[in-house]
Amino acid sequence: PIDPLLMKSALLNLFVNAQQAMPEGGDLSVSITSDGHNLTLSIQDNGVGILPQNLTKVFSPFFTTKKAGNGLGLAEVQKVIHA
Repeated sequence: PIDPLLMKSALLNLFVNAQQAMPEGGDLSVSITSDGHNLTLSIQDNGVGILPQNLTKVFSPFFTTKKAGNGLGLAEVQKVIHA
């Protein structure tokens, strides 16, 4: 079961992050696959990426590399997905 409002919020957060990671434009792809019992949602962009030293921090509340960010977006996404 999925809470539609929480999932919408998580997806919007991911889409905004993807857009911000592609300041010169780019591609954002969303795909859904099924094995008959489970769905897998994949989201991919061709933005600037995450520096290796930041990979362990991106889901930490208040961690951000953006001037205007608050660092809560990906932390909230992770919370929704785990719920």
